[in-house]
Amino acid sequence: ANGACWNPPPAMAGDDVEVHRTFQEVCLQVDNDLQERGHNLENAGDHRGAFEAFEASYVLTSSETSLVSMLGAMLKRGESPFLVLAGFRALHAELRDGDQSDPSLAAELKAVRRKLDEAEGQCKARRAEAKEDKRSPEELVRLGLETNRQGDPRTAYRYFSSAYAIESKTSTFLSMLNMKLKAGSLPLVELILRKFDAALDRDARVAPGEADVFVRKRSETSDALGRMRAAQLAAVISSPLVGAARKTAAAELAARMRKQGHEANVKGNLPEAHACFQAVYALLRQPADAISMANMKL
Repeated sequence: ANGACWNPPPAMAGDDVEVHRTFQEVCLQVDNDLQERGHNLENAGDHRGAFEAFEASYVLTSSETSLVSMLGAMLKRGESPFLVLAGFRALHAELRDGDQSDPSLAAELKAVRRKLDEAEGQCKARRAEAKEDKRSPEELVRLGLETNRQGDPRTAYRYFSSAYAIESKTSTFLSMLNMKLKAGSLPLVELILRKFDAALDRDARVAPGEADVFVRKRSETSDALGRMRAAQLAAVISSPLVGAARKTAAAELAARMRKQGHEANVKGNLPEAHACFQAVYALLRQPADAISMANMKL
């Protein structure tokens, strides 16, 4: 499977295969809708809306193309550039480890390098602006900690980002990541933690205790993103991000697969029944389908 989309059991034939193929087509169509929506909103200057669409696409399919678009939208909407730069560095490191003979990979690397230059330029400008701030990094960190305790991670993030612009300490970088996580930016944080050695500034010094935090957080965010991906298809289908026609197609497909699951159960084909109920649950996320899916394993 990629993202929330799902692959059927191997021994399928006839109508079964057609239903499962239709499921995969719905996944791809939903992703195409998300990407088209993202580009349309970006062209209209709605970078926040574009970010939401590209992020949903990335969570659904794990596509590097959607990830580049997501990070690019963050830059365009005026996001503090330091974590965006870290995200592009992490993605660049992952792509560099891939098959360099793949032409699509080469194109992605070129796009990421271009965005890396843009993000580095914004970080440089942000550091120049920070020199005019009369507050010390220590005071800004203190304000960030206090604001976080008051339950405002977004404002706390801005304080930590301002402190990081003046003095790029790894402890402040960790605080920025924590605030982003609290504010719901799980995909970005998971990406950075997955390749945190590459994501950090070249001259960054990581204390042993900080390295332990990175490793622990990486495991936590990886598990959390896995849970998010499992629910993503249903979440997107039920949201305003896709249109009524796509919602109707998903509901009709779910009804067909639910019927097929019950028929397979009556015939004693429990793996086939489980797979059908699993797909229906991925589409609609209804408790009754989860119970049917679990019953096939009893």
